[in-house]
Amino acid sequence: SSTHLFEVCVLDGGNDGSGKLVRSWMRKTKVKIKYLHDTRRIGIDRIIIKTIKMASGKFCWLLGDDDFVEQGGIQKLIKSLKRHPDAALMELNRYGYDLDCKNRWPASPPAGGGRYAEDRVFEGRDGIGEFLSNFFYDLSYMSAQVINRKAYLKALDKEKHIDKYCEDYALAYLVCRMLASLPKAVYLHQPCLGNRTDNETVFSVKNEEKTPGGISRMDRMTGENLKKVAEAGLAPFGPEVKGRAVRGIVKYMVRSQLMTLKRSSIPISG
Repeated sequence: SSTHLFEVCVLDGGNDGSGKLVRSWMRKTKVKIKYLHDTRRIGIDRIIIKTIKMASGKFCWLLGDDDFVEQGGIQKLIKSLKRHPDAALMELNRYGYDLDCKNRWPASPPAGGGRYAEDRVFEGRDGIGEFLSNFFYDLSYMSAQVINRKAYLKALDKEKHIDKYCEDYALAYLVCRMLASLPKAVYLHQPCLGNRTDNETVFSVKNEEKTPGGISRMDRMTGENLKKVAEAGLAPFGPEVKGRAVRGIVKYMVRSQLMTLKRSSIPISG
């Protein structure tokens, strides 16, 4: 059995009775489960930090409530972690699903214009510069991140003012800082997880929260926040990497929005 390899850390911020379900799992499974119920509105970035501090393993896989593990995903990840135990980050590709999780979209398009259609290891300053130039936007999607816990907490300890990023993707900022100190990232192209992609974007567009070009205000805010994080988080890697990453944010944001609109049959208007 591989149950001894894992622990599951759950930070429950709601009052919908989910705790009863988790406690039921704790009685039935051999997997170690840590559970914390905290309904304070501290924001997703602080929740991520708190959950990582709850954990005790070498690596942490962050999973949001719209995400789930694809069949065989854990086995693929274990294989890669054993092959690269010194990595700071595993970046996972994913399948997208509709609101009801009945229809699955193709795997996310490979970053870098299709150059990364297979697993890839990025090492050293130049390698990490290439990774961040092409994958920076994906750092906004927490469930795609499997992080080296010790390296992450070390990066966190060095930040005296992390709160100023806690509404603007502090995870992406800290991953950049972590990679500056431990420059090794591994991209797994075969999807390990699924994501219910259309919930927030479809809601925004249906409620006419659009800006010119059909981009929802939510997606535009995501892009603007990531640009701000890029300014600080990518500073150690130089202006060229930062410039390519920012251009990638805009391209990914537009492409993602257009794909969602097409799938949802929502007309695009200016």
